[in-house]
Amino acid sequence: MQIKQFDAMNHVVEKRPVSVTVIGWLVVASGIWMLLGGLGSAMQSLVWSTPFDPLPRKMLERFPVYAFIFRHYFAITILQCLISILEIISGIYFLRLRPWARNLIEWICWVMIVGVLLIGIQFVLPPLDYFSVVGLMCTTAFIVPFAILVYFLRTPEVRKTCQATLA
Repeated sequence: MQIKQFDAMNHVVEKRPVSVTVIGWLVVASGIWMLLGGLGSAMQSLVWSTPFDPLPRKMLERFPVYAFIFRHYFAITILQCLISILEIISGIYFLRLRPWARNLIEWICWVMIVGVLLIGIQFVLPPLDYFSVVGLMCTTAFIVPFAILVYFLRTPEVRKTCQATLA
């Protein structure tokens, strides 16, 4: 429900819904958190020749995705920083009720869901053991927040608020 307020000229100014404010600030905060993590990882990859060098060979054989990640660690951290900057920008403009920002946030969420699934599936594949259970739990824990965000971005209240700014 939107609350109507009046500005100095007695024009009706509609306040954005609380759900939009919460979503916008969560997106900005998570973008900042993701950017800090990406910058920290980028610095780590510059200091160390190979991140997490002492990983056991058995682990690399069981999870070949690790070898790919470690080979391209710096590029992945740069990609993480770019996505986080997009996330921060989209969160700020979502708070300003720009319709394209809602679409960009949803797109980022879907990219993250697919990315987590592609990496997480490596841990859930047979043989089923301790790593499979932990991998499934971690994959689920990373996907659920993005799925919840997509759900709330698609609610009628949020859609209507963002579309109303086009008119």
